[in-house]
Amino acid sequence: MYEQSLTDFLRGKIAELERTIEARRRYLELLDRSAPAGTAAAEPAPAPAQAPPQVPAVLVLSEQNHPQPEQPLQEIKLQTKAGRELGAVRVFPDRVEIEPSFTIRKNTPPFQKFLIEKIFWGMKSKDEEARDAGKLDPGQVFDWELVEMDGGVLRRIILHGLNDPSVRERRLREIASATRWTFEKMLERTKSAF
Repeated sequence: MYEQSLTDFLRGKIAELERTIEARRRYLELLDRSAPAGTAAAEPAPAPAQAPPQVPAVLVLSEQNHPQPEQPLQEIKLQTKAGRELGAVRVFPDRVEIEPSFTIRKNTPPFQKFLIEKIFWGMKSKDEEARDAGKLDPGQVFDWELVEMDGGVLRRIILHGLNDPSVRERRLREIASATRWTFEKMLERTKSAF
């Protein structure tokens, strides 16, 4: 059971890193294309490997091969009105991550009905309409993934498609506000269950 969750975690981490690499390649291509004539453009990014590397069964980490965590561009702390920390919204160049600071399960109301179905699906629907009308690139459609541990414990929410500056700040405020309210209600329900 532990080996399976470690395997799932490592596969998820590899997928996340591959998405990060791909996003940075796209940024590099944009920079190369926008370089003025006569200036030295960066060398093209190497092509991705044909086969994914094999993950060893046991990883031995040392300070030399343990990468430093990526620093967010912005961090929004989520707190109750009384000041209790609920989590954080961290903004990275290619994604936004929401991480609760307490143990919650994704099946605790109002997570699914409010945050996922009303807020996230609402944003995704608007983006899909804009994409279908030709106003938004397919890669900019809002989407999310839930990173969970055994038993449905929510570890992190990763949001994609918040790259459009015309909607990013407004959506970040809406997401932070809705997440704070949702986490606060989930915390109240968790406390009342004991």
